[in-house]
Amino acid sequence: MNQISNITYKEALDRASYFLTKYDKDAEIAKFYLWDMNQWTLTDWMTYAQKLMPEEQQKVYCQGIKRIALDHYPWQYLVHSAWFYGRQFYVDEATLIPRQETEDLVQLANHLIRKHELNKFLDIGTGSGIIAITLALENSHIKIHASDISQEALSIAQKNAANYDTNIEWWHSDLWAQIPTQKFDLIVTNPPYISQTERHLMGEDVKRYEPQTALFADHNGLAFYEKVSANLTDYLSADGWFLAEIGFQQGEDVKRIFTEAMPNSDISIRKDYTGNDRILVVHNKEEEND
Repeated sequence: MNQISNITYKEALDRASYFLTKYDKDAEIAKFYLWDMNQWTLTDWMTYAQKLMPEEQQKVYCQGIKRIALDHYPWQYLVHSAWFYGRQFYVDEATLIPRQETEDLVQLANHLIRKHELNKFLDIGTGSGIIAITLALENSHIKIHASDISQEALSIAQKNAANYDTNIEWWHSDLWAQIPTQKFDLIVTNPPYISQTERHLMGEDVKRYEPQTALFADHNGLAFYEKVSANLTDYLSADGWFLAEIGFQQGEDVKRIFTEAMPNSDISIRKDYTGNDRILVVHNKEEEND
């Protein structure tokens, strides 16, 4: 895009949308990027759309649109902002960008918390903290814990938690390693589950910029599930629940892993809004040892 001057925000948006479509990008990104740059709502947009865009902001906006189109850079990282469950969170290249599938996971967790009056919750691999923080805000009575192997991600999660004034206990831990042995009523995780053989199915923006350790796992994407299932009963209460996001082709394999590890538990797979296998549900029926 050529540098622009003396044009309105609406004209700048229209040009950016057209430029993105030329490079097979979603034209709507131009709007999301512009609105989040300015922290605008729809009402704000109606106010500013026909106003002239300052030249310096035009320059920043054009540079960002070029980077999105030519370098496949995620617009959320440009504005350090992503929306999840109706709330805005800080994100950067140390954390994944939230997706709709994870909102389905949180919605199910919310349902279980309220239906079964669950009180103690753990989020494994919290990343930017969106799951833990959202559940804390939606259920003020529960005790929230969260962990991550990445100290950088934990720092971002803590920043997001502070922005929403939520009280969460954090652990820097590789899976169970640094988590004190105790029982949780609900454990939720959105782990790395993509196989390297599926890399070709992913967008360039994801492959280039989102944290690879939060995306890919060994053993055809099953390594995390194999590890977490081995010690899950040590941390899950006798009538507790475990939820995990899974790959759309992993349902049967993941169900088998947890059935072998927890043969007396109820284990099922839930589909997402597109009809694909997406959430592992484990209801613990193991008796606690005295």
